[in-house]
Amino acid sequence: MLALVFFAQGTRFINYSYLEFQQHFDQWDADFDVGSYYGNAALAGFQSTGLHLNLELPLVAGLRLNSDFLSGNNGLSSATFKLLYPLAKDWQLGLGVQIATAQCVSDRYQGMLGIYFH
Repeated sequence: MLALVFFAQGTRFINYSYLEFQQHFDQWDADFDVGSYYGNAALAGFQSTGLHLNLELPLVAGLRLNSDFLSGNNGLSSATFKLLYPLAKDWQLGLGVQIATAQCVSDRYQGMLGIYFH
C-alpha cells in the first residue's frame, strides 16, 4: 500500500509493504499466512520491519474469524480480531478490534469496520 496522507505539519507518503507465504487448508477451510512487513516512518513512527501472522477460520453460515499479529515496537505492532461476512463475490464486510502491542501507542484499543476484497 502506498498512499498520500495530509497532516497538519504537511504532506507525507505512507508505505506498508509485505511479503508472505499463504496456505489454504481445505479440510478445515482455513487460511494461514506468515511473512514479514515494512512500514515507513510516516506510518509506523520510524522505519520498521517485523513478522506478520494471519489466521482465518470459518464459524457459521459464511461468517469467518480473522486474526492478525504484527510484531515489533512501532505504531503498526498489534493484534487484530475481525468477524468477516460475505457481501458479494470476493467482497467481505469486516467488524473487529485492533489492540496495539507497543507501549508507544496512546490508543491501545481501536474499533475496525471495513469492506475487504478477498
